[in-house]
Amino acid sequence: MIARLRFCVAYFLFWMVYQTVLRAVFLLYHHAEATRLGVGTLAGIMIHGARMDLAVAAIPCLVVFPLIAVSAFAPRFTARVILVVSLLVLVPEALLTTIDVEMFRHWGYRLDGSILQYFNVPREMVSASRSA
Repeated sequence: MIARLRFCVAYFLFWMVYQTVLRAVFLLYHHAEATRLGVGTLAGIMIHGARMDLAVAAIPCLVVFPLIAVSAFAPRFTARVILVVSLLVLVPEALLTTIDVEMFRHWGYRLDGSILQYFNVPREMVSASRSA
C-alpha cells in the first residue's frame, strides 16, 4: 500500500519536474530574450507555470492512479498500460515543445489554440508553410 502511494507521488512529481524542464528549455533556447525579462519576471513565469503544471500533471495521473489501485491483481498488465499512457503524453508533449521553441523565433508568440483556426482551410495552411 505504501509503495503504491509512493509511486503515485513520484509519478505526479515526475510530471511536474518534466513540465518545469520543458519551460526551462524554452527559456534557455531563447536566452537572449529571456535575459531582458529580469529576475522577477522569470520567477513569475516559473511560479505561474508551476500552477499550470498542476493541471497538466493531473491528466496522466487521472488514468494511472486508478490503475495503481488494481495493480495487485494484474501487475504486468498495469505496468505496461502505465508505460503506454506515459509515452502517449510524453512524446507528443516533447514534440510540441520542440515545435513551439522554434516557431516562437518566427512568429513571436507561443503555440496556442489560434493555430487551429487554419485547419479548416487546408489551402491557407499549405501556402503559409511554403512561405516560411
